[in-house]
Amino acid sequence: MYGGSTSVGFYAIQLAKLLGYKVVTACSPRNFDIVKKYGADAAFDYRNVDECVKNIRDVSGGGVDAAIDCVSEGTSQTIAIQSFNDKQGHQLNILLFPDAEAQKLRPDVKIVGTLLYTVWGKVSNRICRG
Repeated sequence: MYGGSTSVGFYAIQLAKLLGYKVVTACSPRNFDIVKKYGADAAFDYRNVDECVKNIRDVSGGGVDAAIDCVSEGTSQTIAIQSFNDKQGHQLNILLFPDAEAQKLRPDVKIVGTLLYTVWGKVSNRICRG
């Protein structure tokens, strides 16, 4: 997940944890503690793209299976799309518009705008009812 320290990111971390996912996020180092408090298993500095991608791929055992970009600007889509594992059929969910340059890095990854509560393809009635 990119942007775990945003308001959408805090919500996404909690939802992902409730659904049983291991959560890895990219954010500013000053926010590492708070994203972990919300449930992130690991957090990495987004400012060095190559190092951030390497760290995410390392801690996730070769890359992630699912990703959401809660910022969708600057290098966020580049980091998110390069963080996927080498399997086919991935989808990067974003909040704004797809970045054509990021898409070129992994043409096999589908980039789509989405509403957060549908990002992982399932919604628990328990979660929605509060």
